[in-house]
Amino acid sequence: MSKKKENSGRILRQAILLIYLAALFFQFCTKDWEDHYEIREESVNSNIWDAIKQVPDFSLYVSYMQKYGLDSIFESNNPMTLFIPPDQTLESVPDTGNVIPKLLTYHISPSVYLVRNVTGEKMLLTRSGKYVVIRNNKNGYSFDDVPIINESPLYRNGKYYEISDPALPKPNLYEVTELYSQILKKYIDLQDSVFLDLNASK
Repeated sequence: MSKKKENSGRILRQAILLIYLAALFFQFCTKDWEDHYEIREESVNSNIWDAIKQVPDFSLYVSYMQKYGLDSIFESNNPMTLFIPPDQTLESVPDTGNVIPKLLTYHISPSVYLVRNVTGEKMLLTRSGKYVVIRNNKNGYSFDDVPIINESPLYRNGKYYEISDPALPKPNLYEVTELYSQILKKYIDLQDSVFLDLNASK
């Protein structure tokens, strides 16, 4: 056999081997890809609120959302991310004044947020107008230093994360002033007013 024929045979065998390995690789990758997305196919067309109502540990959360009219946010397809404490920890928060509604809005972000994309820490705006800190540390992820213990699949209008405890929103300087000095609060309110001339603004 000539050297040229021998080289041709070797190249042909290598090509066949590469085709076989590529086919094998593609078969396993396709299975992994299908398995990955099959998990989400069941939820991607569902409303996140319907899923939350099915979780036994979220029954108090559901009743609070309904009590304060916050369940109306699920009537649209606007994306959101919710951080939900289980009932046994939510029970420890006193249901007085506007504590619970403030707490609930503090645990909702008006966008779909993937915690797994956080390296280090990231500020996240909530429906309350305040920011929380999502942190990635050696023990996992946290929401204002409260551990995130579970996450949902993606739903039509967002996803939710279960957190171990409620995260209490920290008051800003104005809120502290409002709490301890009504005189100073009134003074700040007078300085912080804006006059809008509607005719001149046209």
